[in-house]
Amino acid sequence: MKTARLIITLPLMLALQTTLLSSAAHGKTAPALPNSIHGGNLAVQVFIDGSYALRSTAIQGDVLRGEVEVDTAAGTLKSSLYPRHTTSFAPFTDELGSGNLLTVTHTGLSGTPDLICDFRVYDNQPWGTFVSKLTIQRSRPSRFTPFEY
Repeated sequence: MKTARLIITLPLMLALQTTLLSSAAHGKTAPALPNSIHGGNLAVQVFIDGSYALRSTAIQGDVLRGEVEVDTAAGTLKSSLYPRHTTSFAPFTDELGSGNLLTVTHTGLSGTPDLICDFRVYDNQPWGTFVSKLTIQRSRPSRFTPFEY
């Protein structure tokens, strides 16, 4: 199986590759999955529609609400377009410290690669990171061509 990856690392507080949705603009609150991570004064929660919210202990309510969006040569892929969203949790340690990792895999959109998003929050930091990847599995037909960089 060959994997193609589009990796975009951004501080969660900036989240430049997301479509920003305020709670009021979104119009309704998506039901929450029991899928959230906490670290420092930052929390990330993922919802069943593929969207997520960033929260801070210093601010009441969502700091940011959005969905993951990746622009490709074949078009724009949004997490909300995928019918299935699964999550996994893991502790991690890297050069910036230790914390919690929440991986969200968006699948089931015919002819498109899976969209995988990693949210990391650090135990003793007020910030985190976000990475998104497109993964093409050779066993499924796709209009996307794998590339490595």
